[in-house]
Amino acid sequence: MSYITLYRKYRSQSFKDLVGQESIIKTLSNAIENDRLTHAYIFSGPRGTGKTSTARILAKSLNCRTGKSVNPCNVCNVCKGITDGSSMDVIEIDAASNRGIDEMRQVREKVNFAPVEGKYKVYIIDEVHMLTEPAFNALLKTLEEPPTHTIFILATTDPQKVPVTILSRCQRLDFGRIPISQISEHLKYIAAKENATIEEKAALMIAKNSEGGLRDAISLMDQVIAFSGNTITSDSVITIIGNYSSDFLFDIAEIMAKNGINELLSQLDEVINQGKNITQIVRDLIDFYRSMMFVKLGNTKTIEMSEDQITRLKNITANYPVKRIKEIIMVLSKAELDMKWHPNSRLLVEIAFIDLTMLAENTEVEKEAALPKHDYGSNSPATKAANPARQGSAQSGTPVSEPKKEEKAFTSHISSEPSTINTLTFNQVSSKDSSKNISAIEPVIEKKMEEIKASIKQIDNLHVELSLPAVKHHWTDIINKIKGKNKIKLSVYLLECEPFKIENQKVFLAFKEKYSFHKDQVSQKENADLIEEVFKSIFGNNTTVEFVTRPSDAQQNRLGDQAKENNEDTNNLVSLFDGQLL
Repeated sequence: MSYITLYRKYRSQSFKDLVGQESIIKTLSNAIENDRLTHAYIFSGPRGTGKTSTARILAKSLNCRTGKSVNPCNVCNVCKGITDGSSMDVIEIDAASNRGIDEMRQVREKVNFAPVEGKYKVYIIDEVHMLTEPAFNALLKTLEEPPTHTIFILATTDPQKVPVTILSRCQRLDFGRIPISQISEHLKYIAAKENATIEEKAALMIAKNSEGGLRDAISLMDQVIAFSGNTITSDSVITIIGNYSSDFLFDIAEIMAKNGINELLSQLDEVINQGKNITQIVRDLIDFYRSMMFVKLGNTKTIEMSEDQITRLKNITANYPVKRIKEIIMVLSKAELDMKWHPNSRLLVEIAFIDLTMLAENTEVEKEAALPKHDYGSNSPATKAANPARQGSAQSGTPVSEPKKEEKAFTSHISSEPSTINTLTFNQVSSKDSSKNISAIEPVIEKKMEEIKASIKQIDNLHVELSLPAVKHHWTDIINKIKGKNKIKLSVYLLECEPFKIENQKVFLAFKEKYSFHKDQVSQKENADLIEEVFKSIFGNNTTVEFVTRPSDAQQNRLGDQAKENNEDTNNLVSLFDGQLL
């Protein structure tokens, strides 16, 4: 006998064998037991989640020789015929290859014939969304008034493409992606049946790679067994799927915690040179830091890792504040978004890593800056030198009142401006005449503050002088600024226009006539305000923007020729009458 692939060998043959679709099992079981079956079902969901298998099980439950039952016997001729596809009462149609109106007309003609062996005739139409519109129309009449002995089961991975008129005549059951933990357990069950051993990490790796599809997971395990024999390890899985070791993500997180940018880039370079998908690397890193966020929140139930990996994850997460994890997720998410538009994805990821390192360094600098620079407590040398009278009072037992907050703020300001108030030492500010000296210094401080404010205002007013060459020079910066505000589409629309002219601080951006849609989009108030805001940040607050349509090159040539002809006629008239133009 020829070899049967594992996903066919271990295909679910009864409702109790189905994995991860409990709500659907309960719905259909209750319908069978209470005799509340509808004439048409539509099973929707991702590939490999059990839609066709469930349809066959339902057909067996209705036609089994032992009677209508939730648990078909799987040994009678009817059950065996449905299992091996030879039953005349269960007709499976692949709509991807039989999508025309002629095939649906044949269904309409045959649907009235009574079942041969069982009680019901079951039509299973797979990938029903692939049918043409005329085919759907031909099927519609049959779904409206089907014979009592006929049940239709329509399966699809894309229910949005099925006409509403069809959906409204069917009872819809949505198949969800199967949880990774359930796929992993099922793989272990199959491995035990096949006398194979599978590592916990390997089972999880296969389950994650299947993206919720049990059939894909079983097929991948079958391939790994063919490669490595009856011992399935994580290394053999990595070799087959072309992925990288999960240790890579842990290593990256550990290096990121130490801000080792050179080591980070080396790790990235090594993985990319092995042919790994850089987009998938970024997605996996985002998912990894999401898991770290859940660890910080104390919720490890949603993390799909082995116990050893979760322990290691907790140890790494201890080195990360929540704010830092959030920053990393945001930067990597932006990089993933930009990778769809940028030709050099690797460069974007490298820049993202550098940005994350710089963010961490800036955070450390901010922490140091927040620490007090001077200690003016009773034991500091500066205080001792500045307040001998206070020391004497303290030694003699005379109580000394605490310095006022204004005095503290004043002394702190003096320490930060030694060049301005260098003649006023702390010795001059004694407890006896401190208020007099403070009053004398206040005008100096106010004058200094006015100078600082004027300098800041002068810096704020330093804008680029508005001119057409300047706008063209900064055009790329303008588009990048708009893109940086998460307006990717808007920046793409602006690629089809160019600075045309400038009049009275107004910049005219011109689109060709064929890009009228782009012009309409950028002219919307929200988009136009954003573009104008970016222009003002570069060229000053008086700058405004207007969008215009520029004639095509052919039209410009025609206008130029017409102007030239008019000019020649004018010159001829001037020559004829010996006149001059005024």
